[in-house]
This record gives sequence, structure tokens and C-alpha cells, in this order.
Amino acid sequence: RFIIESLLHWARCYHIDGFRFDLMGLTDTETLNQARAELDNLPGGKDIVMYGEPWGASDPAADEAISLGNKEGRHTLNERIGWFSDESRDSLKGNVMNHRDRGYVNGNEFWCCDAARQALDAWRDTPSAGKDVGQIVQYTSAHDDLTLWDKLCISMRDNAGDFEFNAQDKQQVADILNANMFAAGMVLCSAGIPFMLSGEEFGRTKHGCDNSYNRGVLLNQLDWARAEQFKPLVNWYKDLIALRAEHSALYDGKRKQLTTSNRTVLATRIGNNIIVCANPMYHEDATIELPTIHSTKSKGWNCILNSNDYYSDWTGSKPESDAFIANEENNTTLHLPRRTFVVLSAK
Repeated sequence: RFIIESLLHWARCYHIDGFRFDLMGLTDTETLNQARAELDNLPGGKDIVMYGEPWGASDPAADEAISLGNKEGRHTLNERIGWFSDESRDSLKGNVMNHRDRGYVNGNEFWCCDAARQALDAWRDTPSAGKDVGQIVQYTSAHDDLTLWDKLCISMRDNAGDFEFNAQDKQQVADILNANMFAAGMVLCSAGIPFMLSGEEFGRTKHGCDNSYNRGVLLNQLDWARAEQFKPLVNWYKDLIALRAEHSALYDGKRKQLTTSNRTVLATRIGNNIIVCANPMYHEDATIELPTIHSTKSKGWNCILNSNDYYSDWTGSKPESDAFIANEENNTTLHLPRRTFVVLSAK
């Protein structure tokens, strides 16, 4: 009663339009579902967002018959109560508890490609799925644990320090920036709800600190000077967000996997008009068979977003090769260079 009436009070009196439940795994699903129903009854209440962390910091000592809002009980939640997908997070950047562990975007593409492919589809048709794709909060960084930039620095270097955290030499951290771009592309092109830590778009760093709640403003503040320093990365995030706003299929459209030259390469048709492709390999270009567009209004596929354009702005030089589409008789093929992320649209 205290939880539900507090939520209603905040929504009625202060017009709070979203609630995030810390350690949602400590709260029973009956209370959470009732809170959702009560909020829905308010004017405009169905627009209020609810999501939380599907885990608890310790054993809640609850009766086994009680369903909790953790990973075991999340499937009993109302379809408009979401949760942070640690499955997506860890498959993309590596296990959060092991700073050195890598994921799909930062060097462990062979072992993580299948999970990354499922993450892009909000885990539909797997035990990690929700009743609705809107329950899946897709992310790679939040206030807890390492920032995305710091995680990439530590996992991609033997002894990362301020040289990497501060990006003192753009050329020397270009591969880390590239991995950050891949992570952003995956999150913002995934089904479900994209989420990011403030400042992630300009490589926010806490200098390797993974638990900064008591470390003061100097470490936790947003360093806006980095927005200019990391301008190519900021622009990449801006354009991905604009792409998502323009194409609603990125939220819940059906995904269909395309044929690629290597199993680690991700190529997914989303709805009818969008294809997302990622080649995470460091030493091998890839080819992807593009589907025929059955429309008299369309002339074929067109690359509308290419990570190499932003990467070149960071390094100041053109890549050795770039993505291109080849039309050969009855086949249309995308040639995708190593470490490149692109989005195609039907012309």
C-alpha cells in the first residue's frame, strides 16, 4: 500500500511520468502489477513508464510461493513493466562483473555473435523475451558499474589509464571509439527500449571507477568539453536517434536474418525498408546477400548510415576500403569492410 500510494501521489501531484525500480527483484510482482493498474487508471496514466532492475542485491528471504520482480518472476509482470536486459548488455560489451571480459563489439565476436543477434531482436522466441518488446530495456551503460568508455578501455588494453580514459591521442584510441560506435549502433537499432548513461555519447569516463556513488562531483560530473572532443561520436549518436525516430520498425518490427559470408557478421532486415549490418571482425571484410525489393516505387537499397564516415572524422583519414553495393545479374551484394556498421534503406 505504501509503495502504490506513493507512486499515485507523485504522479498526481508532481506529474511524474516514469518510475524506475532499483533492485526490482526485491518487490513482489503482485505489488508491481497492482501499481501498474492503479497508474493506468489516472488521466494519461497509460503513458507513465515503469521499469526496473530484475535482480536483488541479496536474498530477499521471501516465501518461495511469492513471485518477485527478478529474472525468475519477470514473466509474470504486466506487459508494460520493463526490465534492464543484462543479457543484451553483457553480450555486447562483456560481463559487467569482469572488467576484462569482452563482448561482440570489443573483440569476442565469435562467441557472442548469436547472443548479439538475439539482443537486436529483443530476445524474441527465447526465455529472455518479454510478453512485449517494450519490456526489454536495451543498454550498455548505466550509473552502476563502469561507464561504456571505461569498460572498453580496460577490456581492450592491458593496462588502461588516463591516456585511454582521456583519449589523449585520437589515433591510439581509434579502435576503442570504433567499439563504442558499434555498441551505440546495436542498442539504438534494437527492438525494445534504448537506454544510455548521460554522457555516453561523448565517451564519459570515471577513470576506471565502477562504483562512484560516494566519490564526489569531480568524478561524477558531466565533462561537457568532451562533447567537442568526441564530436564524431556525438554526431553518430544523434543520427542513430534521428534514424530511430523516423523508422518505427526499429522498435518492434519483425527481424529477418540475411545470408552473410561469416557467421559473426550481423545482417538483419527490419520490417520492409531497413537493413542493419555489422562486421565486427578485425581482419576480414564480409559480403551480405541483399533481398530483392518487391515494389515498383523502389530502385533498390541505399546506405543511409555508415560508421566509417564518423570514424574518418575522428581519425582525419579515409579508411582503406568502404562499404558498397554491387548489382550482378540476379544478385545484389553488400560488401562490408572489417569493423564497419551500416544501415541500409529502400530507396
